[in-house]
Amino acid sequence: MNRDRIIELVSETLVRAGSTFSKDKVLAYKRAIEQESYPQSRWVLEQTLKNAEAAEKNCSPLCDDTGIPHLVLDMGRNKSLTTDMLQAIHLGVQEGLRK
Repeated sequence: MNRDRIIELVSETLVRAGSTFSKDKVLAYKRAIEQESYPQSRWVLEQTLKNAEAAEKNCSPLCDDTGIPHLVLDMGRNKSLTTDMLQAIHLGVQEGLRK
């Protein structure tokens, strides 16, 4: 994989991770809202879900996004990470944070 493609993928992934809830998380919030009997707690859950919907629509950060990305790189056996690849990942994070 070339340097520009790594930068692009890391950037897109960072933006998506910081602005969307997974489908199972959305469903979990909806179930929690249905089951919550305490009005103030239900309101908080509803607002969190509305924020997630707005963040995904506008490609903006979720309210729970700290802005500090933590990357986990899972590599197969007998694979290596070059300095150029690591630099491309770093540049992808920078680009994603700017977006």
